[in-house]
Amino acid sequence: MSMSRVVWEWGTLGASALLTALVLLVEHWFPWTREPTRVEAYVAGVSTLLAGFATWRLLCGDWVMVVGLGVIVMAGELARLKGLLAARWEELFGEAGEADGG
Repeated sequence: MSMSRVVWEWGTLGASALLTALVLLVEHWFPWTREPTRVEAYVAGVSTLLAGFATWRLLCGDWVMVVGLGVIVMAGELARLKGLLAARWEELFGEAGEADGG
């Protein structure tokens, strides 16, 4: 790897990290009209972190890593959503099979 490539990688990493930190600070100190829920704050924070990483890798021409990260994040969120839906189903209808008398 050439020296100019190394400088570019580290420079874009620094710029992406700085931008991510600034966005997180704005999210934290912004005068919201209402306080965001824990889930909204979580989604905003994690999305900012992922966007910072994606920006860095896209600037370095590594789009395959960004696509892979997106696929992994979506798979994790689908699993989390399935867990939430299962818990809600159990809350509404009890154990599986109880709702229909079986």
